[in-house]
Amino acid sequence: MKKALIKVLGLIVCLLLIGCTEEQLKTRYTVEWIGFNDVMIEKKIYNEGSKLDYPTPPTIEGYTFIGWDKTIKKASENVVIKAIYEINTYTIKFVDINNDLILEQKLTYKQKIIYPEEPTIPGYEFIGWDKDVKYATKDLTIKAEYIKLTYNIKFYGINGKLIDTFDLSYGSPIYYPTPPQVDGYQFVKWDNEPEFVEGDAVINAIYTRIEFEYTNYSSYVEDLTLDDPQDITDFISKIDYLNDLIGELDGIIYGKFRGENELHAYDVSNYRSRNSYGHEIAINKSGLVIASSTLVDLPIDGLIISGHGKAGDSLNSNVKVGDYVIYDKEKGTIKIYRSEKVQRIVTAYERMKSAKTKIIDAYNSYKALDYQKLNLKYLASLDTLNKIISDGYQDGLMKTLELLVVELHYLAIESNVIETKAFWHYATRATGYPEKTTSEVCNFLDKVSEIGINTIYLNTNFGGACLYTSQYLKNRTTGTYTYEGYKDYLECFITEAHKRNIRVVAWTNTFICGDGYLPNYINKDYVAIDYNGKNNYNGMYFYDITRSEVKTLLNGVFDELAANYDLDGIEFDFIRYPASNLLSFTDTITDITKLNDFCYTDSSINLFKGKYNITGDVKTLMLNDENIRKLWQEFKVNNVTEMVKMLSSTIKKANPNTKVSAAVMTSISGAIKTYAQDFLSWVEEGYVDCLEPMMYVGSNSYLMTRLASFVELINGKADIVVGISPDNNGGDVITLSDQIAIILNYLNLGFSEFSSRNIFKNEEILLGLSSCKKDYTKTQLATKDEIKKAYLKKLIDCLTNYYQYVAKSIDMATFKEAINEAYYDTNNFSKLVLLINEIQNENIKNKLLAEYNNIARTIGE
Repeated sequence: MKKALIKVLGLIVCLLLIGCTEEQLKTRYTVEWIGFNDVMIEKKIYNEGSKLDYPTPPTIEGYTFIGWDKTIKKASENVVIKAIYEINTYTIKFVDINNDLILEQKLTYKQKIIYPEEPTIPGYEFIGWDKDVKYATKDLTIKAEYIKLTYNIKFYGINGKLIDTFDLSYGSPIYYPTPPQVDGYQFVKWDNEPEFVEGDAVINAIYTRIEFEYTNYSSYVEDLTLDDPQDITDFISKIDYLNDLIGELDGIIYGKFRGENELHAYDVSNYRSRNSYGHEIAINKSGLVIASSTLVDLPIDGLIISGHGKAGDSLNSNVKVGDYVIYDKEKGTIKIYRSEKVQRIVTAYERMKSAKTKIIDAYNSYKALDYQKLNLKYLASLDTLNKIISDGYQDGLMKTLELLVVELHYLAIESNVIETKAFWHYATRATGYPEKTTSEVCNFLDKVSEIGINTIYLNTNFGGACLYTSQYLKNRTTGTYTYEGYKDYLECFITEAHKRNIRVVAWTNTFICGDGYLPNYINKDYVAIDYNGKNNYNGMYFYDITRSEVKTLLNGVFDELAANYDLDGIEFDFIRYPASNLLSFTDTITDITKLNDFCYTDSSINLFKGKYNITGDVKTLMLNDENIRKLWQEFKVNNVTEMVKMLSSTIKKANPNTKVSAAVMTSISGAIKTYAQDFLSWVEEGYVDCLEPMMYVGSNSYLMTRLASFVELINGKADIVVGISPDNNGGDVITLSDQIAIILNYLNLGFSEFSSRNIFKNEEILLGLSSCKKDYTKTQLATKDEIKKAYLKKLIDCLTNYYQYVAKSIDMATFKEAINEAYYDTNNFSKLVLLINEIQNENIKNKLLAEYNNIARTIGE
């Protein structure tokens, strides 16, 4: 069986061989291509000698095919051909924010990437890499990522005060703030000045101390010797003035007590004191009138003619300084001769003599004046007088002399730190200054500033009218004018005045509803009447302040005035009843025509009766009962005081910063008895901040006496601004300078001239006020800081230019350091006080201590 099978197979093979071609009879080989990791790529059978077709080698991640392990071209045997791969190498680059290379690594495929340390760049914070790759699989650039840092830049000024602070990114430009102006210091530079932000920074402003500015108002003269003016007797004798008889006064009584409306003549043999209710002239031994005033001094070997009441008015009207007077004792007459030339030369001559006395007295009492200027002005006046005497009278030279002498008198006034220099002003009525436009108001105020006035009492309310926009009163003065940039005249006036450091106080004729006439828009029922039914007092119409409607009206008036305007103060004037003589009667009043007394409206009488539980006819009781009269006067006093209280409260409620003042009589007893004006209670109760006593007299001695009494009475309970008007009461421009000096002897007082019309129509007064202007003077309304700085400005002026030459022990360098310290850095004056106490000249030391103590009390040091 087995042999048979072999025979069959053999037969089959023979048959196949018989049927194959030659090619088919060749030897065949198997070729295998093996890839990465012995993975079969392809397997083919080739006839011997056939060309091999190599397959495309597969791409292997991370490796690169570099060839086959055999380079067989034709099949010649069974063969295995392997692909050869090489592992890839990659470049890993690490770069910073600016693409600068930090690190470069050569890593093979899947080799772990080693990251470098976090790179540090100034002004930036590293936050990571832009790619988070652990193994190398390709060429990479890995970039560091950052955020730009923000830094705080602080700028500090003097004394560590923060000027500004900024948060800025790194590299940003630094913009420097404007260094603040610091009083007393000058900015020099910043302590470091980086251009760009590089980190947190504190930059400090560097300042240098500078001395504060002040004006030189005082000066020293080693030896102040002033010659007497040349005698003018011969010069006058050459002028024929006896043909110029202008009048005669008779009825002159020689000696004796001066009675009502009488003229008297007094010489050294019968001289006696007189009161101030009149006018006098002083006649020298040559018969020339050398003084004319309320009260005059008796000239050596001369004469006084003194008049009371109407006789004094006649004397004042008919006789002037420089007149030549012949007195006839037997006939009781004087004949008056007048030559304008003589009048002017005598007046100037007498003023020169009194100016010399003032200057020498000031020098000997250590007043810090500008003695160099005074000396030059006095020499100029002597030269001018001598030229007039030698060359003859010339109007131009005479005018020059007159103005020089006025300057001397005002330059001889020593100013205070706290010094209200004021006038009462009627709008649009100052000579040469119409005030009908904003520009005209500014022109007026410029002139006011030029003459050194720092406060204006502006007549805002008068005769039942006003000069501003009101819902209660008629604008009767300025309502028809337009003030560019402002709603009305008053707003314009106040704002422009403040720009010039001038304070404005509303001067109100508080109880007056008509002046000269009763306006038709005033309710006649609102008007007070006197005992005899008359509704005015010498043309002045007063409100009946007992009527509730009047109280409501006035309350509204003062509320809108204080609330609507930036006033520094409001003054009550005519805050009283008309003058009364009721309490001058001691018995039954039989002649009612002689009784002057107001308040007899039904409203007033009924209120009086109810308050005091009085029955019967009040007017009848008034004639017969002194007790009723006293109660009646007490009633009126209370009425006025209650009005003051109410209006003051209204003003303070509307504007707490507004100062309330009152123009009052000079005697408290007379004010209460005659005008029902108890101003002392007003200041004691705090209703009024300032009093303006109306001391309108031509007599300097009377002013001194009355002022001393008034200051003692008030005793610091209120500020005092003294109302003066000597030029309207028998005095002149020199009397005005005298009275200003008298007032300024008190360190905290001020003065107010009545009125601006007198000032602006008088060239000499304008010149005089300009001459004594001091920029450092402040009003009683000034702030504590303003007063402190003004005091130090005056002190350094006086020390630098005058006191150090008088008191040789003064160490100016140390004083300046202490003054600068007090001026800029602190309110502590202790170092300054110690230096003042070390001054060896007792007069100067005591004077400076008095000034310091006054300022310290004022500012609460």
